[in-house]
Formats: sequence, C-alpha cells, structure tokens
Amino acid sequence: MIELDYKSALKISNEIIQTHLALDEAMMQLSGLTQSVVQASRNAQLKAGDNQKALEAISDGINGLMTSRKSFVSAHKHMIAIKGVSNQCETDFGCLGDGPVRGKTPLRIAA
Repeated sequence: MIELDYKSALKISNEIIQTHLALDEAMMQLSGLTQSVVQASRNAQLKAGDNQKALEAISDGINGLMTSRKSFVSAHKHMIAIKGVSNQCETDFGCLGDGPVRGKTPLRIAA
C-alpha cells in the first residue's frame, strides 16, 4: 500500500481544484475575447480578412488550453488511481463534479 501523507495529499487535492478552475477560467476568457473581437470588428465595419489573423491566434490559444486541460484531466485520473491504492483511499478531499467541498473537514480513516 502506498503511504501518502495527509497534508501533502490535501495540498495536491486543493491544487487540482484550483488548476481545473484556472484552466476553465482561461478558456472562458479567451472565448469572451473572441466574441469581443468579432463584435468590435463588426462595429468598425472591418473586412473579414482584416481580423482573421487575430481570430486565428485566439483560436490557437483556445485549442492549446483545451489540449492542456485534456492532459491535466488525464493526470488527475492517474492521481485518483494512486490515491485509490493508498492509505488515503477513503479520505474525501472533495472533488470536481459536485463542486469542491468547502468548509468541511475531510474524514480521515484510522487503521
């Protein structure tokens, strides 16, 4: 059995949550930027080609973030697997999906 220090595992859990939130926030910001550029271009009556390079660069950024998010989700799954065969397997650190557990003290199982 893998012996994980509770405080270290909790720190990782909190950082996982913060990283997920940061990646999602960055994607939303770039999506909003795309909308703003399109709207500003319309308001300025730009020709379609005038903002094409800018929109492509923003799109590349979104694609890069999506690739990063995919890799991070994969890393998270690997960390869940490690936790599952450790002394912290029954510890509830909170998880994304139902939202992070806030204000609760995680249950620590004593063997």
